[in-house]
Amino acid sequence: MVSPDFYLTDGAGGPHSPAGRSTDVSLAPFEKHPADLGELETVADRLTRLADRGIDLEGMTDRRFQPAVDSWDGLASAELRAAPQPVRQRAEQSIGALAWAAAPLHFWREQVRLFNSRVDGIETLRAEARTNRWGVPEGDAFDQELVLARAEHERQMRDRWREAHQQFIDEGAQAAAGMLRQGPTADNLALLTAAGVLQRPTGALAVFLPQWHDQAMADLAGEVGDLIDRINDPNYVPTTEELAQLEAILAEHADDDAFAYHLMMAIGPDGLLKLTGNVAFVQPAYEADPDLAQLVGSIQNSLAIALATATTKRGTEPPHPGARYQPGEHELPSEWMVELLTLGRQKIDVGYPSHPNYGGLHDQIYGHQLLGVLMQSPDAHFDSSFLTLIGGDMLDFERNGGWSVQGDGIPIWMDTGTVVGLGPVQLNWIPGGVGNDGYDPVVGLMSALERNPDAARDFFTGQTLFDGTPGGRLPRVDYLLTDRFWFPDYANNPDLDGRGTTPGQALLGDVLVRATTEDPDERSHRIVESIIYEIATDETARGFPNNPIGGAEGEQAGRFRDSDILPDELRESMGEIAAFYIDDMHWNMIGRAAPDGAPGDHVVDAAERHAQIFLAELGKNPDAREQVQMASAIYSGMVYDYYLADSGTPVEERIAEAERFAGHGSGLVYGALDFGHNSNAVSDQESADSAYNDALRNKYFLAGLGMDAATSKLPGPVGSVISEMMSRAEEAQQAGRIGDANYEVGDVRQQGRELTQGMADAALYRNLTPEQVAALPADLLEDGEPIPYHEWSDRQQRAWDGYISEPGSGLSGIDDVDGRYDDGYDRAQGDLESY
Repeated sequence: MVSPDFYLTDGAGGPHSPAGRSTDVSLAPFEKHPADLGELETVADRLTRLADRGIDLEGMTDRRFQPAVDSWDGLASAELRAAPQPVRQRAEQSIGALAWAAAPLHFWREQVRLFNSRVDGIETLRAEARTNRWGVPEGDAFDQELVLARAEHERQMRDRWREAHQQFIDEGAQAAAGMLRQGPTADNLALLTAAGVLQRPTGALAVFLPQWHDQAMADLAGEVGDLIDRINDPNYVPTTEELAQLEAILAEHADDDAFAYHLMMAIGPDGLLKLTGNVAFVQPAYEADPDLAQLVGSIQNSLAIALATATTKRGTEPPHPGARYQPGEHELPSEWMVELLTLGRQKIDVGYPSHPNYGGLHDQIYGHQLLGVLMQSPDAHFDSSFLTLIGGDMLDFERNGGWSVQGDGIPIWMDTGTVVGLGPVQLNWIPGGVGNDGYDPVVGLMSALERNPDAARDFFTGQTLFDGTPGGRLPRVDYLLTDRFWFPDYANNPDLDGRGTTPGQALLGDVLVRATTEDPDERSHRIVESIIYEIATDETARGFPNNPIGGAEGEQAGRFRDSDILPDELRESMGEIAAFYIDDMHWNMIGRAAPDGAPGDHVVDAAERHAQIFLAELGKNPDAREQVQMASAIYSGMVYDYYLADSGTPVEERIAEAERFAGHGSGLVYGALDFGHNSNAVSDQESADSAYNDALRNKYFLAGLGMDAATSKLPGPVGSVISEMMSRAEEAQQAGRIGDANYEVGDVRQQGRELTQGMADAALYRNLTPEQVAALPADLLEDGEPIPYHEWSDRQQRAWDGYISEPGSGLSGIDDVDGRYDDGYDRAQGDLESY
């Protein structure tokens, strides 16, 4: 028993119930608890000070031993060196007990304070009710009603008092006594944290709290490990209650560094992978109970969070080559990771052969497939080192570990996924994930990389193939983008011919977009160069069928339109990348580096023909084509302004430079895109049906965007500026900004000519000198000021065309830029139409 003034017992019994309410004072309704809050705080603070002094004394004891330890090498030196350790251990135990004893007293004081405060509130309500006659009018006629109203109000107040007494005194005292009896368990630490006792620890409490927490999490992880061992027993079918118990603990503690580490160490990689698969096999996908599915999904999600937490790098990098990495606190050791990699390439028995329903659910699943399930968690933040290591091994095993029995080039994962006699069983139950069955682990890998663009940059550039290609090639980009067979992965829809739908390719596109456009660096630029190169040099770019294992085999197609290098769901993502790096597309198509000072970052180098094939392939998708066209229109406006700005250079020279670099580059880009567009039989109708394409048909609208970009104060690289301009364009289009345009176009090539010429006209017009403005025809002026280009009608266009064609205008040379588009289109047609 603690001091009787605290009215706190050890929970063995009490005056109110056989179960023992842990307080040794009996209170009547509306009474406050008599414990002295000041004395409770004084005693707790005294214990804390004693513990703090103990910490100082411990350090002093060690320091006093240290000189002798350092200087004595003679007889019994080993014993002398060992002497401080027992002293330290005994001192630590005593000091820790003092520090811990203070915490429950602070907790109990807070419970008494809250209870007494609640009683004060109840007394206030009683007094107010008494003053208001409990809501009953005055008069003898209401005496009976007054008695009833008073009795009812008092009954309600007593109920409130009893509820407060139950919450703060009965349960609070029992909790405090349990803390003294049990020590720093996980539950007790959680109670203290919720009560604010551990909010700002100092002194001994700050020293011991991490130790208490670590030990509590280790104990809890051990208990959970025993439960997991039971669930993983193939001869045992877990109950829903056991799964619910596991789910509740994991959901609460999975993101705790200490718990995640101790849990992973307790169950090991084998236990982790087996549990991921076993819980998935408690029911088949085609008869899924939604509540059980949610329970299983939450368990898998929490396992993913725990794995990500325990594998996050927080250690010390090797000081020199050959030295080992030193994991940080609560970071899994390298031996654990090696075992996980080994299991990734092995089949693991999961499921319950003795399941009372469904005839026994079990199968052999590759460890990497189970890791792929965990990687789908939207709440697990796997770091770059983990994803690069696991993802690289997963892909290497897929490519080099043997193909499926379904045929060469088909990933081996397709050989699992069906329980004999039962049909498909779903592995992935994680809510908020991609939603596939989970048998294709690369889908899970893409899901995790999509949430971590920096890891994606490391992953794609983490392996280089040196085959004579300048700078080497990125085989992971090549295989995933142009070669891999992305098999369907949905329950009850096995499709070995690839006719189904898979989220993998769309995810790959999203990953590549984020890796190359969000905070891009040299790795991003390298990935873009690889994308262009691999698309342009793939066997399908020469008309041969796709071959996942490499090589040009089979019947060769005769024309560009008859071959698809990319699936359509990837073209739009590649269009986003091309639009972001439109400055590089522009200069690569010209075949030269950008002149010094020209707008752009110029960080991606690609051969002219490779860039041409890349853009033509994107042109087959109307949305991709429109993205790149709009980006090119904006960027060419920047380049025009760079060359046409009044810099003292004669206007004829400026126009020639602008036509040579701005007009020529945009014509080549538009020409390649439109050739690809026209080579796709279905794209014409799709493009005509696209509301977004209306903006592209309005040269005045795009010229306005070019002007916006030229005068923009937006920070960042050109790609970011153009992305912002395109967002504004979309918003403007939705607001009907182009609705009044008086402009019609014929076929796609006419549109391209008009667009190329229009951008040149707009740029020259906005860069006229004051003298040139004064010489403009009257139809182009309003109150002496030039009419904005994007507000022109056909009348202004005709006036402009006539004016610049006059020899005396000094502006000739810009009026035939549309021929640059024809050059670009004809060049793409001549280079690519026939293989």
